[in-house]
Amino acid sequence: MYSKSTYPPDTSGSCSGTWHRYVGQNYASSAYYADREYTVFNTSGIPDNATITGVSLQMKLYTNGTNTDFTIRARYYDWTSGGLGCDDWRSNPGSDTLLGTFNTSSLPPEGSDFTMSLNNDSIYSWVSKTGGTPFYLTSDREENNAAPSGWEWVLHDEPTSPVLVIDYTIPPLPTVDIKANGFGGTATVDYNTPVTLAWTSTDATSCTASGDWSGSKNPSGGSESMGSLASNKTYTLDCTGAGGSKSDSVTVNVRPFADIKADGSDGPITIAYNTAATISWSSANATSCSVTPGGWTGLSNTGISTGNLTATNTYTLNCTGAGGSVSDSVIVNVARKIGDFNGDGFVNMIDFGMLARNWGLDYPPCDVNGDHIVNMIDFGALARNWTG
Repeated sequence: MYSKSTYPPDTSGSCSGTWHRYVGQNYASSAYYADREYTVFNTSGIPDNATITGVSLQMKLYTNGTNTDFTIRARYYDWTSGGLGCDDWRSNPGSDTLLGTFNTSSLPPEGSDFTMSLNNDSIYSWVSKTGGTPFYLTSDREENNAAPSGWEWVLHDEPTSPVLVIDYTIPPLPTVDIKANGFGGTATVDYNTPVTLAWTSTDATSCTASGDWSGSKNPSGGSESMGSLASNKTYTLDCTGAGGSKSDSVTVNVRPFADIKADGSDGPITIAYNTAATISWSSANATSCSVTPGGWTGLSNTGISTGNLTATNTYTLNCTGAGGSVSDSVIVNVARKIGDFNGDGFVNMIDFGMLARNWGLDYPPCDVNGDHIVNMIDFGALARNWTG
């Protein structure tokens, strides 16, 4: 408050402060008084990326002490750097940025709330997002040097008054989704299988790849071939927009490769009775491998003998790696023992009976040497391998 015996009560008058929230001026006891309200609000909680869309000052009218209506004016002025003092009183408040107005003719009954719009400066550059937002309230009649003849002030003096209401919007956080061969999070593929990445994003202005790929990617979405994979890969996509940044990743686990052969063939093969086959195997992207039956181990082997076989066997290669487990098998068939015409594993009277019944005939099951006749040659083979 400034007071002086002549009008206007400018800085040559006396200055005093009060915790009461008066706005306006009055004439009493041969002195003129001018009241302004200086206030500051902590607005540091507004996000840096917020767009302010509206500001208003909500107040509760305590006393309407005016016999002459006037317009309350809110003006921006930063008085916070050195603290509020009498030097902050300005002889020409009209030079400060006008934020909003409210005419006292529209005041509600005492004890009621009223709202003053502070949207004159629609850029809202005066609102601080890092600290306090200061301004003051004054009277248009004071600004225009219209001397009061009595009381023309209002008081809003409730503990909850005033309240600065700031409306703002925050840009949405980008979304990003990346998939490998249609799978998100983790995808598992066979060794040397082609992989295609596909991604989508919203509210992003840029996207950057990292991990096992790199470069700028279309923020509107897209797809890209990674070729055929022989080892595990992780692909990450980071997208940035006005609302911040978001990332998503997909990991592609590649199963091990396993290949087992018998006598250099994927099989099945057939070997003569009581002879051996050679088992070999190779693998990729594996950390351990074993072959059953046999109990052989190792990531690869160029050749190991089965030993002489008298029955069919299936050899299975089991390999494990970071991408999971895989197996491959090869079948080694063993031909019948010579003379075992009925295939029961023995050369005995049953086989002799078959030979006798088909003597002199072209009967392939008993024709050991393939000369299209069952004769002494076939009997001799039966006799040499007799088991009884």
